[in-house]
Amino acid sequence: MKGNLSPHLRELLGEAESNGAGDDSGLPSPADGTDRAYGEPASRPLVSVHFVTPDGCVRSFQYRHLDSDTRFEHRQITLRFLGYQPIMVVIEGQHLRQLYDQLHCNVTPWVMQVARDFPEKDKPFVSKLTFIDMTECER
Repeated sequence: MKGNLSPHLRELLGEAESNGAGDDSGLPSPADGTDRAYGEPASRPLVSVHFVTPDGCVRSFQYRHLDSDTRFEHRQITLRFLGYQPIMVVIEGQHLRQLYDQLHCNVTPWVMQVARDFPEKDKPFVSKLTFIDMTECER
């Protein structure tokens, strides 16, 4: 039955064919040996962004819940997703400026914290992902 799905439905289900820029339709796994900090930007805005931790856990948020008050400071990006349960996501690493811009264009499919603790020279590197429940924080 899956073979009878339209290309649009296959893409929504994560079975899209590669467009030559790398196949980012599926999520990476730290076990795959992927050392990329984030996925190639999509050609159009996406619905969700997925955050992958070194143990393979995935936490996803819809871009429509991304608050406009975000921050990029030297080696840290701070995002706030204001859905049913407001969550702050803190991304720490190096060479993250392009990731910050792509997140605001809603074209980054995933962000992954790498399992190793040393960056390669001049390559984007996510050393830590932190998720903070904003309902437990003082406002």
